[in-house]
Amino acid sequence: MVERSAPSDAPMANDGIRLQGVTFAHCALLARLHGLCFEDGWNSATVAQVLRLAGAFGLLATIPEHHRDGGPVTFDAQTPIGFALVAGVLDERELLSLGVVPAYRRRGAASALIEGVVERVRGEGVTRLFLEVAEDNDEARRLYASLGFEQIGRRPGYYSRRNEPAVAALTLARPL
Repeated sequence: MVERSAPSDAPMANDGIRLQGVTFAHCALLARLHGLCFEDGWNSATVAQVLRLAGAFGLLATIPEHHRDGGPVTFDAQTPIGFALVAGVLDERELLSLGVVPAYRRRGAASALIEGVVERVRGEGVTRLFLEVAEDNDEARRLYASLGFEQIGRRPGYYSRRNEPAVAALTLARPL
């Protein structure tokens, strides 16, 4: 999937990953990315609802495209590879959804997105960032632990699964 996006003034992250803020104009793109990342992807109306929540914002991770003739990388054309959606009030925020397209996982995009979220919310005076992760998602749990998140709760049977029993959600938090 190749999408064009406007160049960003956002700092570069790992391996040329660029982060940019999202607007309502990104809802369809974010819904497509969500569908590539999760079994039950959100539609663009759901993404728009999330962006309307108090304290909500999103980040989009992109990487530069290569010229079709094999020439050098250009930062004018970007391929979207992941996203983070956040909301919350006062001094707390929740990372509501974080996804990286499977073909681009394990390249630092999820870490870059989380650190981008942390940087932004710290600037807003936020003191704690929360998220929920499926208990059986070992890869994500290792990532979150490596970034300073600790388990503070558990919600049994929270994530329903097709043809499988529901899985608990673990509530994690990171002090900022």
